[in-house]
Amino acid sequence: MKKSFSKLEFRNLSFGYDNNDFLKDISIEIPLGQIVSIKGKRGSGKSSIIRIMAGLSLPTKGEYLINDEVVSNYSFDEFLPFRLNIGFSFDYGGLLNNRTIFENLMLPITYHKTFDPINAEKRVMDLLDMFSLTEAAHKRPSDVSGGMRKEACVVRAFLQNPEMLLLDDPTTGMSSESQIILTSLIQEEMRLGVIKHVFIVSEDDHFLDSLAAKDMFIEANKIKVAA
Repeated sequence: MKKSFSKLEFRNLSFGYDNNDFLKDISIEIPLGQIVSIKGKRGSGKSSIIRIMAGLSLPTKGEYLINDEVVSNYSFDEFLPFRLNIGFSFDYGGLLNNRTIFENLMLPITYHKTFDPINAEKRVMDLLDMFSLTEAAHKRPSDVSGGMRKEACVVRAFLQNPEMLLLDDPTTGMSSESQIILTSLIQEEMRLGVIKHVFIVSEDDHFLDSLAAKDMFIEANKIKVAA
C-alpha cells in the first residue's frame, strides 16, 4: 500500500564517492506541495539529491527522513510503500534493451499489480499516445531515437499515478511538442491533486519558467531554498 508524503527532511546529510563528499552536513526541510527546481553547478550533486529522495542512493553520513521516519537505511521492502508513490525519471537510463518500449512500461505495473491487466495496457498506451509514441511501442529502445527513449523514460514516471514526481533532466533530447505536452501533463496532474510534489533537475529555464518552479540551490556543498 502506498504511503503519502507530509514532510521530507535531510538531517546532517553528506553524500559523495570515494571518500569525497560533495554534499556536506546538510540539514534542511524540503518544500512540499509545489514544483521545485534543483539548481547548481555541474557536479554539485543535483541528480544525487533526487536519487536519495527516491531511495536509490544512500547518504554517506546523516539521515534522510520522510514523515519524521528515518528511511536512509530502510530495506527495499521497508521503503516500498513510499517508492510506489514516487515517479522517477532517469536521464535516458533504466530501459531494458531486450524488451520493447511497451514491455518496459508494463513491467512496474505488472510487478506491483497496481492495475488489472486490461487497465494496465490501456494506461500504458494512453500515455504513449499522448507523447506520439504509439508507433514506437513495440520497438526495442535501441531501435528508436534518443528523443523517443527519453520520452518513454518520462512516461514511465507517470504510470502509477505517483504523489511525488522526480525528474532528472527531462527535456534534453525531447521534441518541442513533447515538452509542451509534459508541461501540460504536470500542471493537470497537480491541478487534479494526483501529483502533489514535483522536483526537477534541469538547465532548461524555459521549461522551468513555464511551470513557475520554485528554485532550490546547491551552493558551497549546501542546499538553499529561494524565498
